[in-house]
Amino acid sequence: MGAEVPVGVSLAERAAQLRVLAGLIYRAPGQDALAALAECVESWPDPLTPAQRQAWQEGLAQPEALLLANEQLFWVPGSQRLSPFGSVYTDKDNLTWGDTARAWQRFASAQQWQPVLECAAPDHLSEQLLLLALLLEQDNVEVSRELLCDHLMPWVPRFIAGLEAQSVSRFYQAVGQMLEGTLQALMAQWSLSVTAMPLYR
Repeated sequence: MGAEVPVGVSLAERAAQLRVLAGLIYRAPGQDALAALAECVESWPDPLTPAQRQAWQEGLAQPEALLLANEQLFWVPGSQRLSPFGSVYTDKDNLTWGDTARAWQRFASAQQWQPVLECAAPDHLSEQLLLLALLLEQDNVEVSRELLCDHLMPWVPRFIAGLEAQSVSRFYQAVGQMLEGTLQALMAQWSLSVTAMPLYR
């Protein structure tokens, strides 16, 4: 994961990026969030391509289509559904409550993290991103590294690859690319190595 780290990007800015992306994966933006999100992409700390900016702007101009895309991609069973739960990728039977979900639950509990989202299992990607954002805001580098290497990065590149390959929404393709860039920058900044783990999806 050898992404260039933009000079001067703080952990607080990384945390803000993660919060935006976590929200978009969990739920399509409401009408009240559209203006803030349009402004957000203009000040995104990482370089964005013209295609990413265009996909973002076009997506925000069609909030009803975004709502449908979010449901199709993350919630409603179908050919292009992408599970946002980590253990679906790490469990040989693709179970939402596999071993890594329980490991995540123990880890999150050790950080005194109370789940903030309504999810069927604890290891929802958005939940993990929100805890990582909090740790970054607290300058808790040691635990942030553990979260990245042991709980998030073993499986999330597979999810991101699916998000970038899907044909439902160009907006969510851009979201996947922006998430990849943010996580790669953190991994590169700290010269981290991902914990090896077999994937089954």
